[in-house]
Amino acid sequence: MKTWVKIVVAICVIVVICFGIWAFFIKEKDEVQAYSKTSELIDYKQSLGISEKLNDLADMNYLKNDTTKTISSSSTAGSEILECRRLMLSSGLVTGYGDNQFYSYIVMEEYVDEIIEYYLPYTKGDKVKTKSLSSLKSAINTYIKSLKKLDEKIDSVVDYQTVIEGSDVELEVLLGYYEQLQTQYRKSLNCASDVIVSIMSYIDKSIYSDDFLIDVKSALYDAFARALSTSSSVESKLEPDYANDVRVVMYRIQEVKAGKSIFTEQYDEYSFLQSYNTLYNNYSDTLDYIFECKNLEKAQMSAGMSLGNVKEKAQKSVINVLNVLGF
Repeated sequence: MKTWVKIVVAICVIVVICFGIWAFFIKEKDEVQAYSKTSELIDYKQSLGISEKLNDLADMNYLKNDTTKTISSSSTAGSEILECRRLMLSSGLVTGYGDNQFYSYIVMEEYVDEIIEYYLPYTKGDKVKTKSLSSLKSAINTYIKSLKKLDEKIDSVVDYQTVIEGSDVELEVLLGYYEQLQTQYRKSLNCASDVIVSIMSYIDKSIYSDDFLIDVKSALYDAFARALSTSSSVESKLEPDYANDVRVVMYRIQEVKAGKSIFTEQYDEYSFLQSYNTLYNNYSDTLDYIFECKNLEKAQMSAGMSLGNVKEKAQKSVINVLNVLGF
């Protein structure tokens, strides 16, 4: 046998041995990959200190580390900076834009973190579907990249805000930094909503083999994610209307956490769960559709009107769900 042939054969043998070692001893088992990837996301976000940085920025309504030099609304740029801060960093409800009330980005993000951590223990399973695992890992990777950019935008705002005196030109530049931060924050929230939807889909397909029975908490978390997805992706001028709908779902989550009933005699827990499971398992496109509708359209559908775009077999379920959610 020629020398070069022996070398090729030897290399092939080594490659096969190395692959075998990787496959059997190093490669992470499919059943724990979703758990590990979700844990990686949680750990990465905590390592960046995103929540702490945003809370610090919320308290920093002044310039050049001087608490007496507060950002004023007397200039156009100053007023717009304060509006950006209000939408992103307010601790309570944000009001305005007609009858709309909604929570700031920082409050919505607290719910995101809570939901992802809630589902973490449920991501371990022995019936892993490759497609659902791949989708989840892709959504998490995209979110991680988005968080890295968000971290950079926060640092840019802080770095500039802590050195300027507050001239008109400086405030215009600072406004640009805040607008970039707001844009990236919306993208990050949108990525977060994708992660929640992907986690639920993974649990459905890889843990329960497409037989996941959604309970009240999971239904509300799914509704939150879908509402957030729309709110964080529509045109900015439409955002308040859809953010208002995220707030409606968040109210229901708050009530359930407080031990209050969100049901009535007409729209009871059984009919709600039956309806939500019907939509989730059989008419997922309808679930997407209703959360893409404006608040007025949701209200009309909850009253049994404007259901022309909803399949007839799904209409009763839509009415039940929207009424329980508070539309």
